[in-house]
Amino acid sequence: LKAMFTMMNNARLNVGVQGIAIAERAYQKALSFSKERKQGFSLDTENKEIVKIIDHPDVKRMLMEMKSQIEAMRGLAVITGETIDYSKKFSNTEEGKNYLNLSSLLTPIVKAWCTDQAVQITSLGIQVHGGMGFIEDTGAAQYFRDSRILPIYEGTNGIQALDLLKRKLSLENGKTFKKLLEKIRKDSDLCKNNPLDDIVEMGLILNSSIDSLEIAAKWLVEELNKNPKNAAAGATPFLNMFGWILGGWVMCKSSLNAASDETNNLSDQFYKDKIKTSLFFCTTYLPSASSLLSTVKNSYKTINTII
Repeated sequence: LKAMFTMMNNARLNVGVQGIAIAERAYQKALSFSKERKQGFSLDTENKEIVKIIDHPDVKRMLMEMKSQIEAMRGLAVITGETIDYSKKFSNTEEGKNYLNLSSLLTPIVKAWCTDQAVQITSLGIQVHGGMGFIEDTGAAQYFRDSRILPIYEGTNGIQALDLLKRKLSLENGKTFKKLLEKIRKDSDLCKNNPLDDIVEMGLILNSSIDSLEIAAKWLVEELNKNPKNAAAGATPFLNMFGWILGGWVMCKSSLNAASDETNNLSDQFYKDKIKTSLFFCTTYLPSASSLLSTVKNSYKTINTII
């Protein structure tokens, strides 16, 4: 059984990475199309020429949603893969065991959160294309269809949420989860003390999100012992909450690296874009992630009306 779960964890991580790959291709396709397709006029009243759709703010928003989510998803998958590598490097040691437990905690989130978002991102890709995206000529709809199987592969995402709740949160009696929160808090504190206002803003939002995640986890663990069905009703919202907050953490780490003295390249547009993309992710998604606390704690009160 242990060998089977080792194989399954690897497969689940790979499915998450597959979701990231399809989402990236959908983004590239949508970005390219938006730079070619001309439709509508600029909001600038002085410009009466028909413009490329990438000049429209709402199209830019959709593209930034796709871009920022993909960067967060990719970063989370890389961190998870890194923990697996370190668990092998330090095998048969306490440090190796800690890395293995951390990879076990992160794997269901990479599988479920990344594939759920891949479906949403590929759907946005169709939206950017407009009616052309819905038909077969552009290929945008194919990415959506390809991504739709991923939340089902290798254990549905609902199963991943239950696995996270029943097995992974309790690793080392909850110490693995607590250690991860400590890492996230440490990075959020670094952000709050950064000289750049954008990074400070990210740190403040991330810190507030961590508090909500901790409260949600505590409630679930207590409820799991008393009323398992009540806890199970909040499992998927909790996994989504965890995914968004881990994504915010990844983006904060990215910004800290971009602004560090070692890179010292804030004059480079690449690094400036990293920070702005991270700011978009944190200000757009982390406030919503915190609000999932109410969903986690109250889902059981309503779902039983479905009979």
